[in-house]
Amino acid sequence: MGLRNRNADAGTEQGCADDLSWLVGTYWYVPTDYLPAMQQVNIAQPQITQVNDQTLWYFTQYSNGYLIGQCAASIDGGDFEYQSIVGSVAPDGSVCLSFTPVGGISLHPVQGSVSVASFIVGQGKLTQHQGQPAFLMQMTGGNGAYNLTHWAYMMQTKPGDESWTTLPGTDGSQSVEEVFADWGQRFRHHALQCP
Repeated sequence: MGLRNRNADAGTEQGCADDLSWLVGTYWYVPTDYLPAMQQVNIAQPQITQVNDQTLWYFTQYSNGYLIGQCAASIDGGDFEYQSIVGSVAPDGSVCLSFTPVGGISLHPVQGSVSVASFIVGQGKLTQHQGQPAFLMQMTGGNGAYNLTHWAYMMQTKPGDESWTTLPGTDGSQSVEEVFADWGQRFRHHALQCP
């Protein structure tokens, strides 16, 4: 499961994360009950609205408490936006993940400037929900003009699960596999543009 009671070999430490290499190759999504998020647009009269945020994770590497992976997020069923994940899981199960837009650096040789996209930090813990492994996460990201705040249980999905082919909060036209196939195409496109 990845969590164990270390009471016998580590003093009073409870529920510590042990080898989490089982996370490599796993996919995670937001179930329907946890889709609602709050979006703020800072105009003359700030607008705060509830939106649906479907976020998918795919973990590709794990070592010594560090996770690397891919993220795809869709607001209110719109196109997925892609981010790289780099983060950590501490021995007590607490989690901190950074989400950086794919192609987040734009070079402007004519203008002599560099544009860097904002990144998002999510914090939470590796836990259990409804008897299954889960990430209980909170995040806020954006800038002075726009931001999004969301908390959710991230649950595992795999081929054969209903959530694998019919993602909550989307029009259901893409499976999880197809969403991440698009991530790979975008990543390759951005990699080819970098000097």
